[in-house]
Amino acid sequence: MRQKDPLLLGIDIGTSGGRALLFEPTGRPVAQASRPWAPHLPRPEWAELDAEAVWKALGLLLQELAGRVPLHRVAGVGISAQLTTLLLDATGGPVLPAIPWLDRRASAEAAHLQREVGQGRLAEVAGRRAAPERPAAVLRWIQRHEPAAWERTASISTVKDFLVLRLTGKLATDEPHASYSLLFDVGKKCWDAGLCGLADVPPSRLPDVLPSPAVVGGIRESVARETGLPAGIPVVAGGPDGTLATLGAGLTTPGMAADVAGTTDVVFACLARPRMDPTGGLVTNAHACPGQWVLGGPTTTTGGALTWFAEHVAGTTDFAALDREAAEIAPGSDGLLCLPALVGERTPLWDPQARGAFVGLTLGHRRGHLTRALLEGGACIVRRVVQAIVRLGERVEEVRLVGGAAGSDLTAQIRADVLGLPIRRMPVREASALGAAILAAVGAGLFPDVPAATQAMTGAGELIQPRAEHRARYDEVFAAFDRVSEALRSAGRIP
Repeated sequence: MRQKDPLLLGIDIGTSGGRALLFEPTGRPVAQASRPWAPHLPRPEWAELDAEAVWKALGLLLQELAGRVPLHRVAGVGISAQLTTLLLDATGGPVLPAIPWLDRRASAEAAHLQREVGQGRLAEVAGRRAAPERPAAVLRWIQRHEPAAWERTASISTVKDFLVLRLTGKLATDEPHASYSLLFDVGKKCWDAGLCGLADVPPSRLPDVLPSPAVVGGIRESVARETGLPAGIPVVAGGPDGTLATLGAGLTTPGMAADVAGTTDVVFACLARPRMDPTGGLVTNAHACPGQWVLGGPTTTTGGALTWFAEHVAGTTDFAALDREAAEIAPGSDGLLCLPALVGERTPLWDPQARGAFVGLTLGHRRGHLTRALLEGGACIVRRVVQAIVRLGERVEEVRLVGGAAGSDLTAQIRADVLGLPIRRMPVREASALGAAILAAVGAGLFPDVPAATQAMTGAGELIQPRAEHRARYDEVFAAFDRVSEALRSAGRIP
């Protein structure tokens, strides 16, 4: 790559930190910078994120990148981010800390919306059921508990939209983010007046909705002076980290699914038309690839449960060593099951009160058993989503795996064995940032559309086949996993 050739900047604002990567138009990463953070947890089941602190962290990420590669070569910018709700005042400043997907404070409001709207209408229009993380539920909570903040609110936004606003001076959101809001008609791709009315959200406070590769605006002169990014280069609308990671996995073809394995697994199948789950268990979103939709949704703390176990129980964060111990254990973990729902269940159960558990512990179990049970439990969560997609009549012939867990040979093989499907492990681990860069490449005019950019910028991957000799055992494990999960949910919670 010559020094004058263009680069694409993909920014990923995740749950545990932020990353900024520069990619060639071939998809090859040439430089990256990262900064860790964690959401503030002021009360049990609450989580908050300081949007101003994220903006400052982005500046530091860009400074770090500029020390490695001249940023004047950047031709376009795309941003992916975790799901958040953020209120902005008339000046574009945050009214309250952003509320991320981890937050459960709006459980009562979500239940009220579910009853008030009814599952039929929620599924038909919004493509999902109510849940505490939905902006509509969060906004109802703010109206009840922070009325002064609600009065100051001029715009309803996300942290990703806030960053785009700071970069360009223009506020807009993207179709996949809007799809999550419970205020959006997913099939028609517009705000729904009826849902907005039921949530007491004036449509005037909602931003314009754009396709993910659409250009929101150019880099402002003041930002160019501070960062070294060229003034005027396009910043695209972007999207949620899970959805954009599916682009990094190459998800633009019906019959294919993607498993974005991070703190939580996000599992989506690609659709040529919107298909709604009448139960609301599966989420239907507008895809970041215009003209397509995705069906599936975000799950519970799969990778997050493994990290919790490593940090607080296992006594080591040497995940390679934990993998080696787990690999010595037979499939099924000698009868030990793990339910990794440490922050409740999401797709397809949507039970915010669900909790995690190890079930079947004996004196014969060791650390390797617990680690393998965690990996198998995460795979069972993914299988539950894939089975729900297939039951609705959609095809899933191959699952593309990206994210942190894709780096583990053992995890990839367990996923293939538990799902009974080929797993294609994609070469770029930072798939959300790559997805953002794919959109930036389209916005910059380097490719005519998202499928062309995705084909050029994602690799072929490594195909991992399920092992037939383990299929029967993992069918038993999955059946037991479902029985135990339902039994624990039915038995109620310990106060």
